[in-house]
Amino acid sequence: PTEHFGVNHRGTGSEQYPPTMMLALLIYCYVTGRFGSRAIEAATHSDVAVRYLCANHHPDHASICAFRAANKAAFDAAFVSVLELAQHLKLTKLGTVSVDGKNRPDIKRSPSCCRSPSRPRRGRRRAPRKKWPTG
Repeated sequence: PTEHFGVNHRGTGSEQYPPTMMLALLIYCYVTGRFGSRAIEAATHSDVAVRYLCANHHPDHASICAFRAANKAAFDAAFVSVLELAQHLKLTKLGTVSVDGKNRPDIKRSPSCCRSPSRPRRGRRRAPRKKWPTG
């Protein structure tokens, strides 16, 4: 399924990474909860499993982001097929997948000021502290 993936064409003389390595890097990092390209780049230096997948190469965040943007449809299809394979092999239990609603206009969100009420809206105040007798 990797024949649909292209390499980065930056034109700056930057190192070109194999699409299979970039795909494995993205899928592993997504599964382990790393979504940002800078976090993925940092993982290529600190995480042993990621270093193994990348054969000790360290793609920069711009290369990761460009690969993800250029191959979005193919990456989405590959990620879904990995999840379906994991479910078929009973490696994981897949339930409902939710999306973050931060950029969706159809989801109403309340501002943070409404989530934690200010002191006057709490209803009751603390009683004054009693002074202990000294002596």
